[in-house]
Amino acid sequence: MSARLVSKPGICGGRPCLKGTRMEPRYVVGVLLETGAYADVAEAYPHLTDEQIRACVEYVQTHPEVMVDP
Repeated sequence: MSARLVSKPGICGGRPCLKGTRMEPRYVVGVLLETGAYADVAEAYPHLTDEQIRACVEYVQTHPEVMVDP
């Protein structure tokens, strides 16, 4: 798992999220899949850095199962 992503019991049901947030990679990548534009992700989540967005994309590329609702 990326240093930017953590998984802790009691936070997001133990699912991976961006460190210091409750933002799961599936939400970030969901915007990208819906719109097809990286700029739309940055606009939807202006509090995220480019590095955080990239970490989410990289994580989902290697763990596509996180895109399924629990």
